[in-house]
Amino acid sequence: AGHLLEQGGWYHLCLPAIAEIDEEVPAGWGRTFSRKVGDVLDPEREPLEILEQIKRDLSSATFNAQYQQSPVPIVSGTSGHARGPTTHPSRRR
Repeated sequence: AGHLLEQGGWYHLCLPAIAEIDEEVPAGWGRTFSRKVGDVLDPEREPLEILEQIKRDLSSATFNAQYQQSPVPIVSGTSGHARGPTTHPSRRR
């Protein structure tokens, strides 16, 4: 996504399962979708209670990446370097 955003012409749409900020999200054709802190994206599909249970069951990093669209790099214990995505050796350049 970062590469496309750098090229221009794209809008980054981030919709976390649980709203972290108050915002007006553009929905096209002049419409907006309002969210307040704590609002659940789709309460019929995944109510807050279910999301809270999932958050307890998963690691914080996994929940944030998968449900909050906010991944963080994994830092190794000794070197302090972030681990990037891994690729098969045949795909490395």
